[in-house]
Amino acid sequence: MVWEQGGRILDANDEYLRIVGCDRVELEQGLVEWRQLTPPEWLPAADVAIDQLRRFGYMAPRLKEYQRRDGSRVPVVIGATLLDRDRGQCVCFVLDDTLRRKGEKMLADANRNLEHRVRRRTASLKASELRAKRIALELAASERRLRTLAAHLQTVREEERTQLAREIHDVLGQELTGLKMDVAWIGRRLKEVADVREGSVPARAHILERLESMQAVIDSGIGTVRRIATDLRPAVLDDLGLVSALEWQTREFERRSGLTVTLDAPRPDLVVEGLLATALFRIFQELLTNIARHAQASRVAVRLEASQVTLVLEVRDDGRGIVLAESTSARSLGLLGIRERATALGGTFVIEGAPGKGTVARVALPRVAVSGP
Repeated sequence: MVWEQGGRILDANDEYLRIVGCDRVELEQGLVEWRQLTPPEWLPAADVAIDQLRRFGYMAPRLKEYQRRDGSRVPVVIGATLLDRDRGQCVCFVLDDTLRRKGEKMLADANRNLEHRVRRRTASLKASELRAKRIALELAASERRLRTLAAHLQTVREEERTQLAREIHDVLGQELTGLKMDVAWIGRRLKEVADVREGSVPARAHILERLESMQAVIDSGIGTVRRIATDLRPAVLDDLGLVSALEWQTREFERRSGLTVTLDAPRPDLVVEGLLATALFRIFQELLTNIARHAQASRVAVRLEASQVTLVLEVRDDGRGIVLAESTSARSLGLLGIRERATALGGTFVIEGAPGKGTVARVALPRVAVSGP
């Protein structure tokens, strides 16, 4: 469109008339002025643009709005060039910016919607993560409680076995020994009787025979008491320490199983804290029991290593070799018990095997034992 700096539009194409909502009759009658079509808030910027036009002969493209007579507004991009400085006439190029503005609005709306969905998704993921962390913490706490309980039960069980072994050995063993002494005294008194009435010799012989039978039963009972007390809690573990207890258990296992067992251990006077010594001894017993039941071995090699910070017990056999499914099975209660004992004391337990090449079990425990995980 062509216009005068006063504001009247002299000529325009049909597209401009469409944009501003006027017809050509109004244009020809001089009723179309750009100032009347410009909303009040845009007039200060228009005056700046006109001043630029007067000084430099052109007006850089800029954004503005037209307001139609029906009150609706249309965004445009407008630029102008001075045609006749004396008459103040200019030519102006106007671009309807509605579609671009709509596109920007749609893009902005889409971005806001996307940001909203991302925030919701992020919040949902964070909530899920928080729930997962809470569940993990609860499971970890439950596992710690169970392990603490297992360690406590092991301690209580060991204390009860120690007390029971002591009572069996001290009380029942002493009572059987006293009974044996009484039976022996009666036997001696019967033999010392000088005045034997006629017909009483067979009766006395019968009594002596019964007393000897009772003495044999008592001897067997004393042996059984000692064996039960030793199985419950070997006195050598408390009296002579861990190494001597391992040596004793090795000899007992050889005698009962017929297998050849070698033990490589430090000096017998090695001092190991009571809870730690008990745990290693019970683990050793369980490993030997597993070998006797499942390994089909002929030889067993045992090594105990002691450093300032760690005790390591290694038991190696030449049997069929344990497989992974057996070592990790929930039905392998003996191995599970060993693993829990080691974990409760802050240590580790590893057992590996190869078909036909035997099995190696290795337990490592810190010298400063802990009471729970």
